[in-house]
Formats: sequence, structure tokens, C-alpha cells
Amino acid sequence: MATASSRKPLSRDRLALCQDRRRAEALQRQRDARRNLADHARALAAPEPEAPRMDVDATLSKAELKRRRADREARARAAKWSLEPDLNGKGDAHGGGWYVVPRPEGKRCLVVASRGKTASRLPHGDVLHRWRSAVPSGSPQTATKDDQATVLECVFYEPSSTYFVVDVMTWGGYSLYDCTAEFRFYWLRTKLGELEPPEEAAPYSLSPAPYFDADGDGVLAAHGGPLPYLRDGLLFYAKQGHYALGPTPLVALFKDAACTRYFAADDESLFVVLRHERGELRTLDGTAVPRAAAAAEAFAEGELARFQLVPAGDGVAAAFDRRCSNKRALPDTASKIAFALRHKARPLGIAEVVAVARGNGVG
Repeated sequence: MATASSRKPLSRDRLALCQDRRRAEALQRQRDARRNLADHARALAAPEPEAPRMDVDATLSKAELKRRRADREARARAAKWSLEPDLNGKGDAHGGGWYVVPRPEGKRCLVVASRGKTASRLPHGDVLHRWRSAVPSGSPQTATKDDQATVLECVFYEPSSTYFVVDVMTWGGYSLYDCTAEFRFYWLRTKLGELEPPEEAAPYSLSPAPYFDADGDGVLAAHGGPLPYLRDGLLFYAKQGHYALGPTPLVALFKDAACTRYFAADDESLFVVLRHERGELRTLDGTAVPRAAAAAEAFAEGELARFQLVPAGDGVAAAFDRRCSNKRALPDTASKIAFALRHKARPLGIAEVVAVARGNGVG
């Protein structure tokens, strides 16, 4: 095994990926091999176990902790940080363009309506809220005999007590995993607009997050237009992409200081969360990041920790900062590191995104 001193530093060039090739491969995989995503939806809607709670991870065995971490990753979806080459679809032979969604600032979660009840779950599995909603199976009035669940990907925006829905996985038992983003977004806006208001005032509301065609005007509207919430970056969805679990090149994330409060200034240190895996530090999508020093901290297999990226030769390496809580669900992706390094070298702004959306490209 290579030592910390012999391993090559991680450079921006090593992290650069062929976006068009990876997008085409992802689209081909979803055509050739269908996952059993119905099982995933049933697992999300299953009754909760009585014990143990997720906030007592410290008392669980290593095997149980490993199983729970794997389960969290199976439930999660991670957007790829990037600037896509054919946002408006012109000249794109694989996907027909992209949508852009101004991601709401707040707590990312899944809202699951099942057995006449609605609950929201955070990425690490804890329940955020329980209430009765108007979506199918979300209240006794909308429950069905065969309990057809509804599963929505949301962000909870606390100032207005609103769950802004950014995607849909199932609706009243109808699976939308294998539907394109173009169809899912149309379905979501249509179905949420058809809901009857609940008989009693609900403590939380469900509202679709706005989306725009990723042309120049759409990107500018998503980046700076009026919204009922604060932004936390821009999400780009390939229109022909199916709902994918885990990291996917068919959903991209862009951030700058103008569209999120949580963006590191150019002179701030870069911190990332990595996972210990077979003696190495790895991102969510498996990229190995070298340690900054030969004397490594002792980690359990699968444990997450925060590291500072420091210069190392012509690239960067990871210097230990602190361990993460067991409630931290996932490590960061390689694309997030690549995006941050690129921004450090030459800051990215909305003008470059608009140029890409208008087909002018970015160097």
C-alpha cells in the first residue's frame, strides 16, 4: 500500500472528469438495467422500528453502525458539483437540455406519506416533523386501502414552515423513479396544484420549488429573481435523467457567494468530509485523497471526519481537523472538491454559467 509520503497529491487536473461521457453512460445504464427501486420506496414507507433510536448510535455495535451508514447512503442522492457544457440542450445528443432549480436554504429531507400519516426524515434517519398532509396516504382522509405511499424529496424552510418539494419518487403508490425529470417536474407541479386543502389547518405546507429552463434567462431568474425563500445554490437537472440514488452526473450543483450564504470566501480554508475506507481517505464516489502527514489518525472502517485541504506539491492533501458526529450521513463528493479547487484558482461567477447556458462556453 502506498504511504502518505509516496502517494501523489490530489490535483484539479486529476479530479477533472469528462462530463459528457459520464452523462451518456448514466443515461445508457438507466436504459439497459432497471434497479428494483420499488423496494426502496417500500422501505421508506415501512413502519418505524421501536428501537433503537438514531440518536443513540454510540451504544450500537460496529456491525450495526456499518449497516446503518450503508442504509443512509442507499437513501441519499448527491448532486454533482459542476458547470455543464450543454445546459440549454443545443447540440446535446444525450439529454435534450437541463432545468435549473434555485435550491431552498434549509434542512434537506424526505417527506413520506404512508398509512394516513406524514413524516419528514433527515438524511441521517431522524424524524424532523410528523403531521397530516393532503398528499395521498398523508392523512386519514387521503389514505387508501392498499396504503399507496407518497415519497417526496424536500427542503424544509423554517421561516415559513414550508416544505419546498424539489423532486418526487412515488405519488400515491405510482413510482416515478424511472420517469424523466421532465415528466417528474410536470407531474409534481400538476398534482400539488390539484390537492384539496386539509379539513383542519396543517402546521406545515408543501409547495413545489420553482424550476426554469436552463437557458440564459432561466439561469438569471433562478440566480437572482424573486423567490419565497433564501437560496442555497442552483441545482441543474438533466431533463431526460431518471431519479438516481447516490452520486449522479445527471444532477449538478452550482454555488457562488451571490446565491448562497454558505460559500467560502476566496481566502478561506477549504474543508471537506471524507470516509475511512480500507486504510485510505475516500470521497462518497470513491476517489482517494492523500493524507497530509505520514502519522495518520486512527479511524474505524467507514468513519467520517473533516479535513482541511492543504497544498502538497502541485495538488492538495487532507490534514485532519476533527471527527464527525454519527448524525453526519455522507462524505463529500470528488466533484465538490474539484469545484472548490477550480473556484480557488479562478473564481466562477454567474456570468460564466449564463455564457454556458447561451452556448458560448467557458474556458
